[in-house]
Amino acid sequence: MILPKLSGETIIAEKKAKYLIIIPTYNRRDDLRETIRSMPFLQDSEEFKLVVVDDRSTDGTAEMLREQFPFVDIIRNEQQTGPAAGRNKAAFSYDAEYYIFLDSDIEVPADWPEVIRKHLSPQRVLAGKVVNLYSKEVETGPRRSTFIGGSVPCTPEQANVGSSCHMVVPAACFRAIKGFDEEIPYYFEDSDLSIRANKAGYRVTFIDEAVVYHKNQGHKRGKRIQMHVQNRTYAMSKAYEKNPLKLSAFFIINSVWVFLQSVLRIVKMEFSDSLYILKGWVSGNRKFLRRLAHNH
Repeated sequence: MILPKLSGETIIAEKKAKYLIIIPTYNRRDDLRETIRSMPFLQDSEEFKLVVVDDRSTDGTAEMLREQFPFVDIIRNEQQTGPAAGRNKAAFSYDAEYYIFLDSDIEVPADWPEVIRKHLSPQRVLAGKVVNLYSKEVETGPRRSTFIGGSVPCTPEQANVGSSCHMVVPAACFRAIKGFDEEIPYYFEDSDLSIRANKAGYRVTFIDEAVVYHKNQGHKRGKRIQMHVQNRTYAMSKAYEKNPLKLSAFFIINSVWVFLQSVLRIVKMEFSDSLYILKGWVSGNRKFLRRLAHNH
């Protein structure tokens, strides 16, 4: 198989893996150590392989991996690229059957490998459950994407989007849709991939018994909320770009929704967040217009 040339320092012991676990990380050395310790099956497995993409960490992440986990492959970036590009770099470097995407601050239960293996299908993208490690509250359950991109809780049968914190993608699917969109480095990159996988004829399926435990639950405030609004606006505009009617409807409905969300933040005296929401809407539309100009 011809693989794309990679930039950055690449340390790879083996280029084949049946089930390739990919974890992008940045300055989470201690969390990552606990993540790997929760997967003792990796040491002797002939099927599962872990590759960590180190996005220029400065906390000794790579050194820790070399010293404590010699069975883990490491890809070190010369420049920070974000999780989406890091996942792509790892995935396109290996000849695998399935890519398993996890975050660097999760822990997996002992039965996790068997649960994953049991539900694998070449026509399905598996979306797993994410539970907070401390509160035991479900952070990510079955969710369905709406017309404007926000996802809402649903039954497992209705689910059509997954979280890159815990997602399994057949390699054939991943390559067919060209992986994660690197224009969306983080926040909504997983929903965008789910939408494109569904369009390509694959089914995103929520697996309730596939669970990982997550330490750091993010809250959409400040720059984070701006990035989420920007990326959702860009991704959904991209999804409708070949259908002018849907694209126009999305622009109108999304604009009204963003305005209402901004006003709500003002009512709550969250003035900076209100501004970040509007900035996200502007930058998301600008990014999509640049895409249109480039493609035409």
